[in-house]
Amino acid sequence: MNLLKEKIKIAVVSLLEAITFYILVVVPIEYFLTERFLVFPFLSSDVKTFVFIAILVIIFVINFFSIPPKRFSWFFFSIVFILTGLSAFGYKKYLNYYDELQAYPKIYNISHEWGIQASLINIEGKNFGPTWQTGWVFVNEVELRVIYWSPCLIVAEQPVPSEFFKGELYVLGFDNKKSNGREFEIKDPALLK
Repeated sequence: MNLLKEKIKIAVVSLLEAITFYILVVVPIEYFLTERFLVFPFLSSDVKTFVFIAILVIIFVINFFSIPPKRFSWFFFSIVFILTGLSAFGYKKYLNYYDELQAYPKIYNISHEWGIQASLINIEGKNFGPTWQTGWVFVNEVELRVIYWSPCLIVAEQPVPSEFFKGELYVLGFDNKKSNGREFEIKDPALLK
């Protein structure tokens, strides 16, 4: 009976530690990879589930095969439980923030970092908005002509510019939500010789 209690403690503590580790380590890594460094547009729920299960199995194996004496005291169990509760509360706040971020357009890639009059620029990303509610593409205050619009791809044409400069290319959705910017130069065609 004592061995059964010990196994239950190991299972509960392993689960709580896995939840805490996932929230405190994996979630911030996901945030940086999808929102800050723009490596992935998103991580699917299947990938997230696989990562969580892998973490749970690893933590369980570590706990099961290397139990230091008196590790699972009530004090330790209470600390892990409190830490899990606090991280879960923070995770709920993060989810609200992350959901809000998903409403803003994100540019992941542009086909060129410069353009001349009549050149086409492919802009890949996410959350640009539906095809029937197009927005705008700008380089600073110069508006580019939108040729094609979809939730994840925009094709824009550079108009004849009144000046040549380096600026920031960004997307403005139909609801006036502004995307991240990408450096872009409107070049003088005479200098391309």
